[in-house]
Amino acid sequence: MKCIRTVGLALAALLALGSNAQADILAHYTFSNTLVSIDTDDNTEASIFDNGAFTNGEGSVSLGFNSNRRRTNVSTGTNNNGFVYSKSAAIANGYVFFFTVTPEDDIEMDIDSIAIEFTRAGTGFESWAVDISADGTNYTQLAAVSNSFDTDLIATGNGDVSGTLTGFNDLTEAFHVRIALWRTNSGGSSGDRNFIDNVIVNGTTVLVPEPASLALLGLGGLCLLGGRCNRAV
Repeated sequence: MKCIRTVGLALAALLALGSNAQADILAHYTFSNTLVSIDTDDNTEASIFDNGAFTNGEGSVSLGFNSNRRRTNVSTGTNNNGFVYSKSAAIANGYVFFFTVTPEDDIEMDIDSIAIEFTRAGTGFESWAVDISADGTNYTQLAAVSNSFDTDLIATGNGDVSGTLTGFNDLTEAFHVRIALWRTNSGGSSGDRNFIDNVIVNGTTVLVPEPASLALLGLGGLCLLGGRCNRAV
């Protein structure tokens, strides 16, 4: 009986190797003159906070930092030709920012939530959308605001967004985030300035040993315990 209990405890220990979940900040962009995430999670790798081409019409775009925020400044030509006026146009013309979070080998990753702070200055983009994807091709819209920075259900303050995610569990490949910006109204000639800050991805990671390694470890442990059982008999 003692031997049976010992075998059971050994099997439980083996299973625990693949179930030690760890909650952590998987990505955190503060934009303190850098596009690199400052997270300290060792089980995932966050890419740089990249941007699209931002090309359209007569407009010119400059990207930079301001007060530890990611700044987008667009100067437009006649009749706002530097702006785009829909989400699809924003994506097509590269008015987007994007980044990925990728789990390390033998790691499964759950994405729990995303937080992003938006700020609009003067005549900046009135509309934005945050899309997420598990494959970089098929995106799901997490949050969007049209013609305002404070009307979306999951937005707070001056355009902050905090979304809780479901369905992005047990990921072994990169998790993709895309942020699109656009104007809602046309007419006149103006420029814009928008800021993004404190982009945070919270999640949970767990070590998942390869099946072959787990099987060999389990077999070795059972053989060892079996030998002890025989001697005990």
